[in-house]
Amino acid sequence: MTLRRTTAAALAAVLAGALTSCSILGGDMPDLTFDDTVNDAVLQVARDGATVPVSEVVDVAWDEAALFAEGQTVEAIEEVVGETGLKGKRYVSSPSLIVLRKDGEVVSLIGATADVFDGEYGVLLGSDAVLAPEERGVGLVVLTTGP
Repeated sequence: MTLRRTTAAALAAVLAGALTSCSILGGDMPDLTFDDTVNDAVLQVARDGATVPVSEVVDVAWDEAALFAEGQTVEAIEEVVGETGLKGKRYVSSPSLIVLRKDGEVVSLIGATADVFDGEYGVLLGSDAVLAPEERGVGLVVLTTGP
């Protein structure tokens, strides 16, 4: 009887660990990354005023993107994009967070270190999302729908 209880408890612990570390579909949550290609593109837009499609600077398949500011609550972020795996009550790892989703699931969390974003935060955009200059002046960048 003790062996059965021990085996059942061990199996329950393994299953609980597996379920908490995986999303509903069984995939692991993505790690927060700081991508030089993305940050270089953000700075290029701020400096030169050129528009850059997000699809040209990320190497993951995605169909929706959203931007969040530093200090945003994880709860508010997850209300927009779903489970992210972010820890803590607020996002504080970089000035901005770009979240990419594919088929409704978060596939990439990119910390943007350039503090130049402006515009609407927490809005899901489609696969035509671009990094574009903010209309009010050079030096500010928005994540918006492309032309």
